[in-house]
Amino acid sequence: MHIRIHKDDLVNALSTVGKALPSRTVLASLEGIFMEVDEGGLHMVATDLQKGIETTIPAEVIEEGEPLVAPGRLFTDICRRLPEEEVELSADEKQMEIKSGASVTKLSVMDATEYPQLPLVEGVLPITVPQNALRDMIRQTAYAASTDETRMILTGVAVECEGTRLRMVALDGFRMAMRTVALDRDYDAMRAVVPAAYFNEITRILDATDDPTQLYLTKTHLAVVVGRTRFIGRLLEGEYIKYQQILPNQWQTRMIVDTTEFAQAVERASILARESRNNLIRLQIGQDVMTLKAESEVGVVTEQIGVSCEGPEIEIAFNSAYIGDLLKNLDVPEVALCFQSNISPCVARPVEGENFLYLVLPVRIYA
Repeated sequence: MHIRIHKDDLVNALSTVGKALPSRTVLASLEGIFMEVDEGGLHMVATDLQKGIETTIPAEVIEEGEPLVAPGRLFTDICRRLPEEEVELSADEKQMEIKSGASVTKLSVMDATEYPQLPLVEGVLPITVPQNALRDMIRQTAYAASTDETRMILTGVAVECEGTRLRMVALDGFRMAMRTVALDRDYDAMRAVVPAAYFNEITRILDATDDPTQLYLTKTHLAVVVGRTRFIGRLLEGEYIKYQQILPNQWQTRMIVDTTEFAQAVERASILARESRNNLIRLQIGQDVMTLKAESEVGVVTEQIGVSCEGPEIEIAFNSAYIGDLLKNLDVPEVALCFQSNISPCVARPVEGENFLYLVLPVRIYA
């Protein structure tokens, strides 16, 4: 192998595939990054056997040579600190030379013949979604997935595609986030549960553009293709909770509030709420005004926000972190909050449309 490559391209690619390197493993080869040169440029792969990332970047190919496995984190750290923008890589079966300006580093490399191949995802129609839409869907749902591995299925995000709709749902027993986007064609029904941690990694390779990305769902794996980069990961096994059965179908009180104003008030109130044992924010909702209150042993904060309200007044309390997460992930100027009672779930919806739904359980309050 002998190539010349741009430093920024190399470092960005190493950072991308490096997210799939295992934190610890008994297999020495998995600590490395697979590298192969062909006419398309430099192809790199990293995997921990549960997930894998591969990408190809342009390179001036002087000699193709045999594939190799370079020590992943060490190679990445070296490349980040190279002095010049052009990097020259040359390697044989035992050693790779990294040259940039007057800097020359030689690294031992491993044989690539036993490096595991990423699973092939074939024979499946890809779901095409704009990158910015997919990134927003993940951001607005994955935070609500559980971190309790005793119920492993809830650490994932349910992905459902049917007709012209793609939906993602996450819940942890205290809150639920659901986001839906319209697709540009009809699809057969597809359902899967993807670890939320995978989606958090995928957002790092997505751009804030409407360029297309492809999702492939099989019975065992998810693959996401973004340009010349592919992420593939194993799905969670098991049946996801029937979340439709917990959605309230009626309400007594409906409030419309400015999203930013509400979020900022909750953020300020949360400072004191976190100092208390229960981390509560109380909402007193009237016809025109909502009063927020949080208190702890060190103080009390009260705020008032103008609202538009239908139905009877209600007093209700929430964990400040849960209501704060809901608000900071909304991208609408106003949000409608619907209440059945002060011990029933609160449902947040768009003022118009149905592209999102968030459910938060209240905390029972006493006088």
